[in-house]
Amino acid sequence: MGVRPVSRRRPMPAEQVGLGLCAAGVAVAAGLVLAVALSGYGLVASGATVLMAAAAARAYAVASGGRLQRGVAPLIMLIVAGTLACLGLLVLVDAWHAFDLFGPELLRMSRVDFLRWALTNRAVLADYAPHAAVAAGGALLGSATAVPLVRATVAEGRPGLVEHGSRAPRVLA
Repeated sequence: MGVRPVSRRRPMPAEQVGLGLCAAGVAVAAGLVLAVALSGYGLVASGATVLMAAAAARAYAVASGGRLQRGVAPLIMLIVAGTLACLGLLVLVDAWHAFDLFGPELLRMSRVDFLRWALTNRAVLADYAPHAAVAAGGALLGSATAVPLVRATVAEGRPGLVEHGSRAPRVLA
C-alpha cells in the first residue's frame, strides 16, 4: 500500500484550433500591414515574413490554449498563404507607384488593368524572385524558431494566457 503522490499540474485543456487560427490570422494580417509599411520606406519588406510567421505561431499557441498538435498543418498553410499574400501585395504596391510615375497616357490602360497585368506578367514576377526567396526563407525561419519555443512553453505547463475550462477565466503568469 503505497501513497500516490498528488500531481499539482492540471491536465492540459483541449486544443482549440479555430480560436488559435483566428489569432494567427490577426498576426498574419499585422505582418502584411508591416510589409506594406516597410515597402513605403524602400526597405526589403519581404523580410517581414520572419516576424509574421513567428507572431502567427505564438498567437496560435496562446489562443488555442492547448497542445500544438491538430493545428500544425492549418497553421503552416496559413503562414504559407500569408507569405504569398505578402509577395502579391509587394507587387501591387510597386505597380501602384509605377502607374503614378508613368500615368495612364503613357501606359494606355487603366490602373486596374495595369495592376492585373503586373500580377500576371511573368517578366514582372521574375523580377520579384529575390524577394520571393527572402520571403520564403523568412517564413521558414520564423516558423522554425517559433514552433520549438511554443512547444517548450506548452511543456512548461503554460499553454496560453487564459485558463480554459473554469467559470471565470483567469490570466496565467
